[in-house]
Amino acid sequence: DEQLGDGGVDIGALEADLGPIVLELEGVLKKKGEVLAKEIDAARVASRSTHDEHEALKLRAGDNEPVYERLQHELDVANKTLIEAKSHAAYYEGRRNELAEKIAENDTSVAQLREAITCSMHGAKMLCDRATAETYLDADGRDASVAELGKMYEQVKKRVSKEEQRFGRPMDRVQRELSAQETHLNRLNATLENSRGPCRKLQQGVKTRQRLLKEASVHVQKEVSHRFNTYLGKKGNAGKITVDYNKGLLVLDVKMAGSGSTVKDTRSLSGGERSYSTLALTLSLGEAIESPFRAMDEFDVFMDAVNRKVSMDNLIEFARDDLNCDKQFLFITPQDISAVCAADSDIKVQRMKAARPN
Repeated sequence: DEQLGDGGVDIGALEADLGPIVLELEGVLKKKGEVLAKEIDAARVASRSTHDEHEALKLRAGDNEPVYERLQHELDVANKTLIEAKSHAAYYEGRRNELAEKIAENDTSVAQLREAITCSMHGAKMLCDRATAETYLDADGRDASVAELGKMYEQVKKRVSKEEQRFGRPMDRVQRELSAQETHLNRLNATLENSRGPCRKLQQGVKTRQRLLKEASVHVQKEVSHRFNTYLGKKGNAGKITVDYNKGLLVLDVKMAGSGSTVKDTRSLSGGERSYSTLALTLSLGEAIESPFRAMDEFDVFMDAVNRKVSMDNLIEFARDDLNCDKQFLFITPQDISAVCAADSDIKVQRMKAARPN
């Protein structure tokens, strides 16, 4: 009966089952209590440490109170200065806007004044140019008064009217003609300016050609003189050609074989020597001539048989030269040409019938 409850339930078994659970819970609670005790001890230590730090900070704050007051004063001064600066900025911003409006108004006025000045200058140019207007300044360079200018203007109008009556043409017509002539003059000046470039090039070309012509003339003179000496040397003679292009003179210097003196006047030579010298000069000049045809008439007149043979050989040798292969030579002579080999392929002999039969 003692182990039965009020309802007649047996609690002994329940107590037996509850015992291990209670022991287990007490063990857990004990452990948690120990942990909480340790945490409470740590919190107390931290609280004491925080309290000490707080006291230390209070002491430090008491020591830094003058610095704090000084900084607070500086902050107040800075705030006051900032407020004054903002006030000044607002004032000067208003002034800037006012000045901007005035500047815009002045710009408009300046543009209007410039337009008026341009119109005035155009009207003044219609009357006369600046150079003419400056002639009416006084000795000190000051402008004449409006009354004086008006008086002068009336005088000029009267003078223009008289000139119009005198020449029978109105001033506007004269101005149109003057404008047309000025336009024509400007075109002529432009044409002249455009022609100067080609003209300068032509002048340069002329100078270049003159220089080349002079060089070619000197070269041709030397070449002709050399060949003249070569052809004379075939008979043992010597010669030289000198040309004065300024005076238009050609001088022959001939030195005959066996003679120590130089002959400058070919009239002192014999007929055969003079003919051979003339032939040598003709052959020498032929080198510098580009004509495809060469003709020599009675080149061996006044020559003896020996000079005639040497002359004919020189002519044939000259005609057969490689430089003359594209040229044709005609030799006309009334003399005997039996020394010429007519059987050669490049020689053709044409004999004319005698004018008087024997």
